[in-house]
Amino acid sequence: MSSALATTELRGFLLTRNWRDLPDGTEIEYWLATDDGPKKVLLTRQSSVAFLPARHRAAAQASLATLQGLEVRELGLKTFEQEPVLGVYARRFRDLGKLARALQPLGIPLYEADVRPHDRYLMERFITAGVLVEGGLREGSTILDGRLKPATGWRPVLKVVSLDIETSATEELYSIALDGAGDRVVFMLGDAPASVPVPAAPPMDFRLVYCPTRREMIEQLNAWFAAHDPDARRYWCHCADKVASHRALNKDGIDPHELRSVFRAWAGGHYPNWFAEHACARIIESKIDATYFRDGALKKRCHI
Repeated sequence: MSSALATTELRGFLLTRNWRDLPDGTEIEYWLATDDGPKKVLLTRQSSVAFLPARHRAAAQASLATLQGLEVRELGLKTFEQEPVLGVYARRFRDLGKLARALQPLGIPLYEADVRPHDRYLMERFITAGVLVEGGLREGSTILDGRLKPATGWRPVLKVVSLDIETSATEELYSIALDGAGDRVVFMLGDAPASVPVPAAPPMDFRLVYCPTRREMIEQLNAWFAAHDPDARRYWCHCADKVASHRALNKDGIDPHELRSVFRAWAGGHYPNWFAEHACARIIESKIDATYFRDGALKKRCHI
């Protein structure tokens, strides 16, 4: 794929953000909605920072020496109590967490070690949602190492869909409803009823699609997302329990990975039983589950 150095600013609206530690530093990923469609911004070789009270430098030295890639710098910064602090810079964000846990038994605080790289990058530049991307190397829909700065006064028109999935008390999937992106449809398990005369009734304001098997329901769901490609998805169901569990789908011999348009196994490998929204340039909101993003995965709070 050809690449080119960007010479113009790109206006965008932040949808999702993520980070990952790599051998040469932390990589930050943002997906933006733009007038030219979804764009991914990758910021490579980023360092992370936390703040150590200067008076604890000697006491913390042994813990600092156990981790590679840490650098301590003197800064002209103070705490709210006017105590001078040092900047502890790490090539990998997770090393700051390791250092904070090592210092805790010594009673030494490490301030802001829990501020995630993608959040710090935005906060330090006063970016909320609207952004301007300057420079960077562009390869298709990806912008590598562009510079982000705040932009106001522009909001994209997002395609939004609400999704409701119903299962039986024994975790058997029997209906999937979608409302948004110009369509209202219910995928219902079962055969279409025979055509029989019925009293006149108002026409339905949605499509009812009967699916003889659950596998066909999943295929219909995947096809719907591929055709409509909504930017924002609102769930009115316990998705992690109802659809993303192995139990609910394996009963019918369905590989849960077939829900590729809605869920995917988290590639990190640390939580192999979790399923996460395929969140490339997508907003995800669960109206029932108390859920949040952590390391790129959608997880239930009660299981963290």
